[in-house]
Amino acid sequence: MNFIKRISLCSLLIAGMAIMLITTGCSVDKPGVSQIEKNENKTVDIPDYSKYITLGTYTGNTYEIPSEYIYSEENIEEDVQMEIKTTFSELTTEQNVTDRPAQLMDNINITYEGLIDGEPFEGGTSSENGEDIVLGYAEYPTGFEEGIVGMNVGDTKEITVTLTDDVHNGETAVYTVTLNSITVYAIPDITDEMAQKYTKFNTYAEYETALRNSIETEYANSLAAYKLDLILDDIVANSTYNGFPEGAIDGLVQQAIDVVKEKSTELGISEDEYLTKYANIETMDQFKTSITKDAEDYMKIRMALSEIANVEKVEVTQSDIEEYKTMLRAYYSLDEGADTSQYESDDDVLFECIVEKIRPFLIDNNTFNVTEASAEAETTDSADTAASSEETAAAESSSN
Repeated sequence: MNFIKRISLCSLLIAGMAIMLITTGCSVDKPGVSQIEKNENKTVDIPDYSKYITLGTYTGNTYEIPSEYIYSEENIEEDVQMEIKTTFSELTTEQNVTDRPAQLMDNINITYEGLIDGEPFEGGTSSENGEDIVLGYAEYPTGFEEGIVGMNVGDTKEITVTLTDDVHNGETAVYTVTLNSITVYAIPDITDEMAQKYTKFNTYAEYETALRNSIETEYANSLAAYKLDLILDDIVANSTYNGFPEGAIDGLVQQAIDVVKEKSTELGISEDEYLTKYANIETMDQFKTSITKDAEDYMKIRMALSEIANVEKVEVTQSDIEEYKTMLRAYYSLDEGADTSQYESDDDVLFECIVEKIRPFLIDNNTFNVTEASAEAETTDSADTAASSEETAAAESSSN
């Protein structure tokens, strides 16, 4: 379920909150869609949006990709080991490390005092017992944790950083840091019996292979999604739009409003309170304005990809539809053959199939150059990767 922005499961990202438009299906009035054929070998009609859109160039373009989106074998191995530790966490033992310097991902305890122009400042000094952090994944100023890498237990050193908080933004602070301890959580050699107890696999080798394949697939899908986002931004910007199908935008907006009403009722709060708490939006009128823009952006993407599919003679079959519904059932733990319309309507399933069919074509027919990322960006991406690694291994995503 790892598709492009504002497309997967018809969700729209609103002020940092993902509001699911679909709990009962996200049907949009679409021209030219025929009843889905029951014959699996039959192709399904793709919507004809030609009177609403004149496509811009969608092939032969060149895009820049920051290097942090390109994952190495080292990144993959790191995530594999982290997920293994999570899966077999009951078997882990805590071990103090004294025979090597600190390295990224170590659990460490530090004490420190920060000075600005020789004077202490609020928030610049650790607690008396020190601070426990995972090295490389805490929220200290850039350069602080990097300065701890390579220290040995008992070492004290000065680390100079530039602060970026609201109070001291741009000021230089000098921290005196002492590394009190390094702790790692080790797991024993995993046996097949352990694998059977803690996973669905019969052997540890089977589990590790499946885990690695899952992480590699997720990385590949993330990169493909990023590439497609770049292409779509260009397509939407360079295409000419002549309105939307009647009722399409109003339908999407109303479904989002219905979700807000439903969720606020469940929580026993007003709609405005719900929007303020979860969407950082104060009133329903502001929400309507925000969601209308998102709905229009979504429909522009939907119309563009559908038109490209028609121009390039992409075919979606009933077999593709059924395969996608099977994936939906697995994702939502539904019984075989169960109705999936409460999660995605037939129209939405068709569109997801169009996305899957057209994505490889668009990526293969454009050029992508990798650019070096800044050190700050690399640090941020490492933290994001660690935060999402547990989800990665279990993700059920379709291949590019």
